[in-house]
Amino acid sequence: MEKIVVVGYGQLTQFIQSINYSPPEFVDLTLISCGLHETVQKVLKLEREDHIDVFVSAGANARLLSKSLKTTLVEVRVTGLDILHALRKAGTATDKVGILTFDEKMPGLDEILDILTIQVEQATYDQQNDIEIAISKLLNMGINTIVGSSYVVEKVELMGARGVLLYSPTSIIMALDSAVQIALSKRIEKKRVQELNAILKFAYGGIIAVDENGIISVFNHRAERITGFFRDDMIGKNIVQIFPKAKWNLSHQNRGPELNRLQHLGKTKVSTNLVPIFVGGSYAGSVLTLQDIPSIQAAEKAIRVDLSTRGFTVSVNFDDIICTNKKMIVLKEIGCYYAKSNSTVLITGETGTGKELFAKSIHSASSRSRAPFMAINCAAFPESLLESELFGYEAGAFTGARKGGKLGLFEIADGGTVFLDEIADMPLHLQTRLLRVLEDRKVIPVGGVAFRNIDIRVVVATNRNLWKMVIEDKFREDLYYRINVLNMHIPPLRERKEDIPSLVKKFLQEFSPNLPNQVVQKVCKYHKNLEYSWMGNVRELRHLIERFCVLYPAKRNLSEALRLSSTFEQVTKSRQDEKIAEVLEKVAGNKSKAAEKLGISRTTLWRRQKKMVS
Repeated sequence: MEKIVVVGYGQLTQFIQSINYSPPEFVDLTLISCGLHETVQKVLKLEREDHIDVFVSAGANARLLSKSLKTTLVEVRVTGLDILHALRKAGTATDKVGILTFDEKMPGLDEILDILTIQVEQATYDQQNDIEIAISKLLNMGINTIVGSSYVVEKVELMGARGVLLYSPTSIIMALDSAVQIALSKRIEKKRVQELNAILKFAYGGIIAVDENGIISVFNHRAERITGFFRDDMIGKNIVQIFPKAKWNLSHQNRGPELNRLQHLGKTKVSTNLVPIFVGGSYAGSVLTLQDIPSIQAAEKAIRVDLSTRGFTVSVNFDDIICTNKKMIVLKEIGCYYAKSNSTVLITGETGTGKELFAKSIHSASSRSRAPFMAINCAAFPESLLESELFGYEAGAFTGARKGGKLGLFEIADGGTVFLDEIADMPLHLQTRLLRVLEDRKVIPVGGVAFRNIDIRVVVATNRNLWKMVIEDKFREDLYYRINVLNMHIPPLRERKEDIPSLVKKFLQEFSPNLPNQVVQKVCKYHKNLEYSWMGNVRELRHLIERFCVLYPAKRNLSEALRLSSTFEQVTKSRQDEKIAEVLEKVAGNKSKAAEKLGISRTTLWRRQKKMVS
């Protein structure tokens, strides 16, 4: 809200009120009535204690206030029409009229007195105490009607004469309109200043503005942080003297900006931009922006990480691990304890048991849950590609490298969790690099020369016997001990068959949520599910249920859909054939020894071999 205060006296204040002037909604218009003896003191106090945008006054009050106020003052100007209107009104009852004004006579009035039908006498007063003397002189001249300001009119009437107010509604409205326009301009200017201050305060880079002589007029907070100099010490100083080694063209004969120039300001290496300002074709100063190089690098990394980690969030937790098996329940409790630690976790178990589900649940229950969860299968990448995926690479590190380089998985996961699945398949030389990462929490990209600090939690998984691989020199012993800090073994599904009905129900709800309840119950109790060994574990069960949900709507026959979706017999036969072939190889083809080891007769072995061939 913009504030306009009208300072008047007596009849002028009443006259303004009678006009019923309506200012815009954003303007608060206040009238103050005070005489000459108190005007300056009262208004200056108001100016100090409240924010006033514009003052409006007239006559002697305006003249006195103009010498003392710092705030914009609009004076009610008396026009020639106002004078003629007042003289016409005064001359209706007499042919002698006096005009009493403050300090000086009305300019130009003497030139038109000859055309008037009344006699007009002008008089002035310099101080408040002189006004009564001036009125007395006019009265002694036989003049009983006097035109003047509201203060003059009041004094005239107190001395028994007739007073006529000099101002007209037109002049008052013109003054108020001018005050409103000034208030509007100030409103716009204040908004611009606030916007500029916000930009200067919260701008990511440092901002310095200088005039045509290089004198600093703007020095924002970020510039303070970058340069180490305080704003109050910089304002009014010459920038060349402050930064004598900086290379800026402050004369700007070429009129062009200087962009992305690397230079030192004191001990800080910065990137600078300088844009000249021209007013009317003449150089009027420059605006300089600064960014320290570490901040640029950090911002670039943050952007690249943000772009790289979109989608690497985890939406599962321990509640998603369906189980009634006691071992599994204990494992979930252990996983919750592990989540509170930052130590490396080793998860072992057969393929399809849910190792990654446990890893994600540990991440979700940890303090890193809002940071990235980055999973990579060490067996899925060629050796050379796996290294660049894990550690990243610098620009030009090898032929075909992406321009600008690439962040590695460890850096992208900074603050979060890295899940290394199939850790047993990691090449030995990368095992050495991984050991260094786990010990120092530092990485160096391919082709890089400097280490980068990272904050990650590592979870690894494997379906192989790592200790056996250590004995066979296929896995580093020191890395084995480094990753085997917190460990858990996920039992195969055949050892927790009581979980199968619950898992079947979960998968049915996932793939066919609208199945009738009686169908769901029958599938959950399907006896072959409980009899089968499930070598592919939970993953194999899930795929079977998915296959059933595709076939059942087409067949509309539960038994037929279950039969077609099940591959128990084929899988069992295949695994039996593999077992026979494995035993025969170990006994060098001796059928008697092979039959003994398999627990079957030689006739049965012969019959099965015949079927294998056919």
